Amino acid sequence: MWSMGLVAMPPWGSFMASRRAIRRAFTLIDILITVVILGILAAVTIPVVSGQIARAEDAAAQATYNHARKAVNIYYEEHKSFPPTLNDDLFIGGKKLHMPRGWQLHYWPANGRIELIQLATEDIDGAPPVIVQAGI
Repeated sequence: MWSMGLVAMPPWGSFMASRRAIRRAFTLIDILITVVILGILAAVTIPVVSGQIARAEDAAAQATYNHARKAVNIYYEEHKSFPPTLNDDLFIGGKKLHMPRGWQLHYWPANGRIELIQLATEDIDGAPPVIVQAGI
C-alpha cells in the first residue's frame, strides 16, 4: 500500500480489478445487436419450417390415400364387391383412417373409386375425413 503523509492511497490492483468488472458487463448496444440478429434468424427460419410442415401434410395425405386404395382393392379381391364405406374395419388392426388437416377422401362404393381432395381454407373446420358419394 502506498502512502503519502497521513492519507492512504488504494493499491493499483484493486482499482484495475474494479474497472475490469465494469468492462465485462453487457451494454445496451450489445443486447440490441443480439436481439436484432435473433430476429433476423427467426424471420429466415420460420417460413422454411412452415413450408416443410405443409409438404409433410401433403405426403401424409397421399400416403393415407394409397393405404385406403389398397384396403379397397384387398376387400374387393376377398368379397368380389366394393366395401359400402371406408370404415376402420377395412384397415389392418382396425386403425382409424386419419386425414391431415385440409385433406379429405371422397369414396364411391358403386365402383370403388377414391379421390383425394384438398379442401378450401373456409371448409377445413369440422370437415369429416371421408365422404361417401352416391352414384358413379
